[in-house]
Amino acid sequence: MADDNDRSAVLRRRVQTRLAESIMQQLQDDSQDKPPAKEEKLSRINVHTIFWLVASMAMFYYTDIAVALRVDPRINWLWLFPGAVMMGLNVVIGVFLIVWLSWIKGVSTDEWEKLYPSAIPTATASFIVGRYTCTVKMYYYFEAH
Repeated sequence: MADDNDRSAVLRRRVQTRLAESIMQQLQDDSQDKPPAKEEKLSRINVHTIFWLVASMAMFYYTDIAVALRVDPRINWLWLFPGAVMMGLNVVIGVFLIVWLSWIKGVSTDEWEKLYPSAIPTATASFIVGRYTCTVKMYYYFEAH
């Protein structure tokens, strides 16, 4: 009786092993035969992008920042030029990465850090410094309002 149980257990293990091996082989064959899945291209123009563009234009239009920059004597002009340079550097790096690398050269965004590892940290630092200097230059103007 015990001999029959041992034989059936051995037979069961052999069948299970063979089934597992055949299933694993089929899975490996299926993964090798399939071409890599194509990434779905997203449109550059979508509702989210249009919303933020319209919101930024409305904010600029309905606030008096442009008028204040031109005529208000409380603006600290010593801080304007470093702030403009830093924000300009941020824009130039962004245009380089988005327009030149992504659109013209066809480099994916995942490869930006491999090709230009200091571009994103430099853009981030220049934005932070530029935003700070722009805040300092406009501080006295917004303090009075």
